[in-house]
Amino acid sequence: MEKKVILVAFMLILSLIISGQYLITHVSADIGNISETWHNTSTLTIKVYHAPAVINWYDLQNSAGASQLNKQIDVNQQYCFIINVTCPNNWTEIEYINITAWYDYGNESSNYNDTKGGNVNFFLQYKNTTGTAEYNMLWPTGGEVVKGSMEEEVVNESCHNITLWFTPKYQFRYAPGDGSWDTTKNATNDPRSWNFKIEVVTEGGNVTWVKDEFGVYHYCEIVSVGDPYASGLPGENATADPITLIHRANANFSISVDIDDLQEQNGYDTIPETACGLKGGDKTSASNFDGVNPIYIYGSPSSYHDHDLNGTQHTTSDIVFHCNIPYGTLAGTYTSNVYYHLVLDPS
Repeated sequence: MEKKVILVAFMLILSLIISGQYLITHVSADIGNISETWHNTSTLTIKVYHAPAVINWYDLQNSAGASQLNKQIDVNQQYCFIINVTCPNNWTEIEYINITAWYDYGNESSNYNDTKGGNVNFFLQYKNTTGTAEYNMLWPTGGEVVKGSMEEEVVNESCHNITLWFTPKYQFRYAPGDGSWDTTKNATNDPRSWNFKIEVVTEGGNVTWVKDEFGVYHYCEIVSVGDPYASGLPGENATADPITLIHRANANFSISVDIDDLQEQNGYDTIPETACGLKGGDKTSASNFDGVNPIYIYGSPSSYHDHDLNGTQHTTSDIVFHCNIPYGTLAGTYTSNVYYHLVLDPS
């Protein structure tokens, strides 16, 4: 028993000695000098956002360079929008300059709407998405407004002047304003005017915009009208072939027709105007002149036909004159001037 105790004690002492030697050897190992080190796998990240553009100034000008903001312009004359724009990063980030315009119908909360017609809306666009700038008219497409040329002046790498020319045609909607034009910039506060909005769109979807307005003078014109001709015997109702009247009007309108008594070319006899009449336009049934009042084919003395939303002129091709030739009328050729009176709604 004593020998077993001595043996166990010996083995325990031997184990402690071995463990101690290992620990001493591990702790006292020399790794040498470390004078320099590198770590090259971490990164610095800075994100630069697409900045919104700045519209420094804008104008609507005539061909002489005079501002037409909050003023009335003429149809069939050339005008331009001029916009000075800065893109803080670089001009290449400019994607679009959109110019939309619309007649407000007296409602300043109205907006551009390309479904109302080419005479009451237009949409001009400067496009800069392909590296080569281009000028397009997105609306109208029927010639109611005609796209002109584009001019681009490079002020510096981030600032350009853009000039977009256009011509409003003959039926471009009349807009008198409210009678007292407010010249406050970037505001639409004159009802019965044309409002417009300039939007500059940059990469990243940033949009910068301004609003303003202008007016349009009245314009109307009778372009052409046919000469009615009919023949017959006394007692017959002589009916002429339909004739065509072409007119232009940039507001609600009325058209009346009148004649004099018809005179035989040699002065031998007369056919009274009350023997003659017509139909056409909005007047779908024929009636005779009463000797005092004209016959209205559009509108009336107190009402007007609606302005044409599309087209540069209005064609009426169904005007039919007739004459109830009185019994006893001498043979011959009888004529009278025909008076067409086109009137625009002043409101």
